[in-house]
Amino acid sequence: RGPAGRRLAGATGEPLQRELEHFVAGVTTRATPETDGHHGAAIVRLLATADESMRQGGARISLPTSRKRSS
Repeated sequence: RGPAGRRLAGATGEPLQRELEHFVAGVTTRATPETDGHHGAAIVRLLATADESMRQGGARISLPTSRKRSS
């Protein structure tokens, strides 16, 4: 599943080329990207929490509360 739980169509082509085309289209149309900075920040919080759990020998750690996006 892709962003927002949408089912991804069978993507074809070279992944970096598709990413570049998506970026250029977003810049030229000023559209919000599929995965924006808020999504990236949530991934970083998840990875930091997983890292902390590993440092504590696999301890169960609650994920930080995600920050709400402003509309």
